[in-house]
Amino acid sequence: MKNNLIYLLILGLFLSSCASPIREVTRKIEDGNFAEAKEQLDQLFEEEGAKEDPELWLLKADYYMHLFESEVPEHQELADDPLKKAYDAVNKAEELDKETNLHLLEIQQKRLVLSELIFADGLEYYERQDFPKASEKFHRSYLVTEQLESPDTMTLFNAALAAEQGGVYMDAQKYYKELVDLELDEPYIYLGLSNTYLYERDNIAIDIEKQEAFIKAYDKKGRIDSIFEQVESEREIKSILSYELDAPSDIIDHVIEEEPHKFDEDKINEIKSEYETLSAKQDDLEESALKYLKMGRERYPEDIDLVFGEANFYLMTGRTEEAREILDYAIERDPENPSLHFAFGANYEKMAEDELLTEEEREMAFEEAVKAYERAIEIDDEYVDAYYNLGALYFNEGIRIFEEAEEELRETRDFQQYQKAEERINEMWLKAQPYMETAKELIEPNHQMYRAIITSLYQLYARTDQEEKQEEIQDEYQELFGEPE
Repeated sequence: MKNNLIYLLILGLFLSSCASPIREVTRKIEDGNFAEAKEQLDQLFEEEGAKEDPELWLLKADYYMHLFESEVPEHQELADDPLKKAYDAVNKAEELDKETNLHLLEIQQKRLVLSELIFADGLEYYERQDFPKASEKFHRSYLVTEQLESPDTMTLFNAALAAEQGGVYMDAQKYYKELVDLELDEPYIYLGLSNTYLYERDNIAIDIEKQEAFIKAYDKKGRIDSIFEQVESEREIKSILSYELDAPSDIIDHVIEEEPHKFDEDKINEIKSEYETLSAKQDDLEESALKYLKMGRERYPEDIDLVFGEANFYLMTGRTEEAREILDYAIERDPENPSLHFAFGANYEKMAEDELLTEEEREMAFEEAVKAYERAIEIDDEYVDAYYNLGALYFNEGIRIFEEAEEELRETRDFQQYQKAEERINEMWLKAQPYMETAKELIEPNHQMYRAIITSLYQLYARTDQEEKQEEIQDEYQELFGEPE
């Protein structure tokens, strides 16, 4: 009995001597002496067999978690991403503890605290608008909750949202799809998932436009050559090319710089192949975007954001009749929603611009667009987008009539008919003016639409010979765009 007691006392002293360095490191961590704690911790890991001890890995995790929470600036210099190091340390402790599960409770407790700390870290990145980093943190926090066998789907939702906002679309798609499988009750999942495919579509749209313009320029190389040879003004060259190739000015810049009409046959065939590949990919992306919108509408048939999402998809892809059906349904449900009437106006505006429709159909669409925008303004008299779109609708209609009248005059030399058209042109531009001016009054100069409004008003005043009005915004125009040509 005496021998047994002596043996137990010796064993106790031995365990105490082994534990004391750990207690010492723990005390230093709690006191905020992180440099000393790290030095001693590293020494402990150098001992034989130490790297197979889950308790030491948990101590390491504790060190990095406390380091993260320290508000002393010097402490933050001791380690990059301390929570990632704590996360890895807890995982290593669990791996080593699997057979015995002696530290299971402590591991679970560490994970619980760690998930909260990582989420809080993600929130800080989110508030700084570092969305990719925020998404990474939120997702890591979610993985910790998964390991606790109580996955926090809202944390994963936050990871998906941040990834979408940060343009990390592959991650956003992955997280949103996982949420669909987990059946989280949140309609935006489907809209967000659709958006990621549409963002991808938009990212390749410029390349498709560029390749299409190059192919057209090559096919019209004789005509394009003559433009470069005969026209001296770069501004006029851009204007003529824009008309000839039916492409926006930024794409025309590429045509002027790279001169695709001079490409050899192999080069243009390569461009045609890339164009076909990207066009097929664009079709696939649109199909995926619509698939998830429809899935969301099926699960949440009354959700107004999904209604808008599907209607906007149809508008974006030129399927105006399908957009009208969706909006009809939505307005029946919520007739006092100005955004619905605005979307309706945008739908009819697209139809009014569709040259495949008859003149009568386009005129009807124009009038319906006017009514819809006016109804949106009637409901919300500070709806900037509605004022601007209605002004732009009238202004662009004036441009359309002007271009048709100019073409007809060249063919017929009928000046009387042209004068009648001029009256209609001025009528459209003057109808546009009050809506544009109201839009300008409603927004601040840093608003994203301000440049477009100033440009439109400047052109409107110039075309209607309102010199005083033009002079009033001359300074603003020059500040935004430089000296007018």
